[in-house]
Amino acid sequence: MSAFRELFGSFYRYLVLYAMRYVRQQEVSEDIVQEVFIAIYEKSILKNYQGSLKAYLYTSVRNRCYNYLRDAKVEDRNMALYAEAAVYSDNVD
Repeated sequence: MSAFRELFGSFYRYLVLYAMRYVRQQEVSEDIVQEVFIAIYEKSILKNYQGSLKAYLYTSVRNRCYNYLRDAKVEDRNMALYAEAAVYSDNVD
């Protein structure tokens, strides 16, 4: 547990700033970084991981940012299609 706290304390702030480069939203960046640390804690990755934890953290944050952006783009596209359908629909509801 102390290794996890030390890892969190050492990297959290920097990872949030890194995520901000991708998603440009403070709260979303904080959520993404928190999700990465939760996954590390739940999967007990610290026990068995042999590589660079710093590289693992940054790669995990980057990939989650990409996932967030992909999902946001799909949601925006769906909302645009819904709005277009509503404009051309004869149904007021």
